[in-house]
Amino acid sequence: MSSAGAREETSALITRIAAGDRDAFSRFCDLLAPTEFGLVMRAKTRAIDRLRSIRRRDRTFVAPVDESVARSDDGPAENPAVVAEDRSLVQTALAQLPEPQRRVIELAFFEGLTQSEIATRLGEPLGTVLTRARLGLERLRGALRGERVSAT
Repeated sequence: MSSAGAREETSALITRIAAGDRDAFSRFCDLLAPTEFGLVMRAKTRAIDRLRSIRRRDRTFVAPVDESVARSDDGPAENPAVVAEDRSLVQTALAQLPEPQRRVIELAFFEGLTQSEIATRLGEPLGTVLTRARLGLERLRGALRGERVSAT
């Protein structure tokens, strides 16, 4: 059927629907269902993707970065030597952590995985991942303050 013919049929069906013809409404739905179904499915998929994105961002260990603050040019640039020293301190502190704790923290911070995604990737229970993250962050915080980090 040509697009002009389809428009005429649709127009006639709408007129019949306005007059209370239930069969016309059924035919109208049948006529438009393939188009509408595809549209609804695309919107549904996009909505699910958006919800997953929001949930993923909310469950990560790291707060989202405020881009306006991150790009701010108001203050003096940091001394590259200080930045390198800070990076070295963090790398040294991470190296002192037990491997399972270090791995959980690296996956969260460097790969941006959620706690559930880390558990799935490592094949570990979520509770184990949460405990390793908490203990690892406590030890990391202590190491960065200059406290001795125990291996247990």
